[in-house]
Amino acid sequence: MSEFNEPSKSGWATFHRGCGWFLFVLGGIGFVMFLNASGGSERGAAMQLLILGIGGGITSFFAAFLIDVFTDMRHYLQSGNRTLAEMNSKLTGLATGQLKIEAEAEAAARVASVAEAKALAEKQAAEAMAAAKPATEKRLEWTGKAMQRAGFKEETLKRALTQGGTVVAWGSKYKGLTTVPAGLIGVVAIAAGSDHTVALKQDGTVVAWGDNGNGQTTVPAGLSGVVAIAAGGGHTVALKQDGTAVAWGSNGSGQTPVPAGLSGVVAIAAGLFHTVALKQDGTVVAWGGNGSGQTTVPAGLSGVLAIAAGYEHTVALKQDGTVVAWGNNGYGQTEVPAGLSGVLAIAAGGWHTVALKQDGTVVAWGKNGYGQTKVPAGLSGVVAIAAGGYHTVALKKDGTVVAWGSNKDFEGKNVGQTTVPAGLSGVVAIAAGDYHTVALKQDGTVVAWGGNGSGETRVPAGLSGVVAIAARWRNTVALKLPE
Repeated sequence: MSEFNEPSKSGWATFHRGCGWFLFVLGGIGFVMFLNASGGSERGAAMQLLILGIGGGITSFFAAFLIDVFTDMRHYLQSGNRTLAEMNSKLTGLATGQLKIEAEAEAAARVASVAEAKALAEKQAAEAMAAAKPATEKRLEWTGKAMQRAGFKEETLKRALTQGGTVVAWGSKYKGLTTVPAGLIGVVAIAAGSDHTVALKQDGTVVAWGDNGNGQTTVPAGLSGVVAIAAGGGHTVALKQDGTAVAWGSNGSGQTPVPAGLSGVVAIAAGLFHTVALKQDGTVVAWGGNGSGQTTVPAGLSGVLAIAAGYEHTVALKQDGTVVAWGNNGYGQTEVPAGLSGVLAIAAGGWHTVALKQDGTVVAWGKNGYGQTKVPAGLSGVVAIAAGGYHTVALKKDGTVVAWGSNKDFEGKNVGQTTVPAGLSGVVAIAAGDYHTVALKQDGTVVAWGGNGSGETRVPAGLSGVVAIAARWRNTVALKLPE
């Protein structure tokens, strides 16, 4: 072990002490001159020399003292660090030996249980897939029936689900939001975030583009086996076929660290700053921003069939046709109307909530500053709903569209997102951005209207063969089958 040796004195301290003695001598000379001075001017000069010598000498000796103090402190600290390092090294050696003995014992115990653990994991994965399979098959059955009713041929459905297609995007070019990666093919699903876009490929991989200021388009290396995607304000979420979830991007509110051990997930949703997962057992898990309680799932909630996430609130549809909502309630968006039942589908807008009932009617609640929750009188025969930032859209079984709520953009300019184009018919799907509306027709063409400040409603000429659409802030995305 190192000894605490006496530190050597600094050369600078010696220099300052020498200067001090020299200055004291000058001060003594000044004192003698002062005593022998005959005139006022001589006394003044002698006094200046006296003050300079004495004051300078004191200053130099004080500086030497400080240098010695700091030199000693540094020496002892260094000696102490060396001593602690030596002690730590010896302790580490002892601990390593002990840990090695313990590790060998644990390893021997683990070897016997590896096969058992692997078998358990495989069993749980098989159970999860078996439990999710009926729901997946049911969703595909519903999709197939809907496409058949709309006029899509069975061949088109099969190609969409197995072959995949390409992506077309238009609107804001902010940070590459609508710049689809060159060569992207085999896409089976799309999602639009606030300033980024996500595509799921047939091989289970994910591609994302647009604003990457928070890493929302930097897909985790090696990610595969994905079956569903969701895009939030500044983050992205992927659901894998093994029932686990992966999230990346903005984490200012904890929206991307998936809760440890989360499994058995069958659906996901993303709000501005929070993430929601529906499990195969009908329970819900939410994480991320909770400033308004949007991730505080109501105690005992179960039997959930579907989920939706608004800006700062969360909605769940239960098996019995009832709805539960929680989170920001500044506009009543989580106050589900008393007695509401028979619900088939839900949608969450910026600050309002919409429900589609079995009888084809629509119920909406929450912010109504622009009439977005004031359902048109007599509206019926609805088969799909969508909620934008401040407006609501409904697709009727006859292929027509009805929209209500705000008709203005964020600047207060009238842009007409609820003014459905005259004669529009044959619609099979709808999407609502913050200030614009999009409709997919059974012939594979797209119609868009409303805010067009960035070209989000300027559908590319000749676009056809589209099977899915998505819309967000100032962008529109379409998934089309290859020619």
